[in-house]
Amino acid sequence: MIKVAAWFSLLAGSAAVACGDDPREEASQYATDPVACAQDSDCCVVNDGCQSTAYLVASKDASKVASLIASADGTTCNRCITPMLQVSCVSGACVGERIDITCALPVPYPGNHCGRVDVPSSCLSSPASHDALSKLPTETSKPLAIFKCGG
Repeated sequence: MIKVAAWFSLLAGSAAVACGDDPREEASQYATDPVACAQDSDCCVVNDGCQSTAYLVASKDASKVASLIASADGTTCNRCITPMLQVSCVSGACVGERIDITCALPVPYPGNHCGRVDVPSSCLSSPASHDALSKLPTETSKPLAIFKCGG
């Protein structure tokens, strides 16, 4: 009986540690600039509708990031608009541009996607307004390719 109680205590302690990890933190590790690419389809957007966040990731990591987001706690969502993004490969790095939510798109926005979507250029923000391009105080830190709440 004591062995069973000790094993259960160890197992419960391990489960508590595992449950305390936020999959969104791991997902953000895949969205570190620059995301290398050779063509537009190497760049993907994975959306977290609960936290209204769009992650710009490499196509090889998109399913892993989507799985992490799907496993995250969805009980306390922020009820904001998840950004719509156009992604492309520019000079070997993935670039995300916000799509204006007020624009009439020729086709419905696909949500999670890789590569460019059919969007008029007038509906795109300037790449300079990319949320992740803000300079951080240290050059060794890399900005994240994460777009937060809002159109």
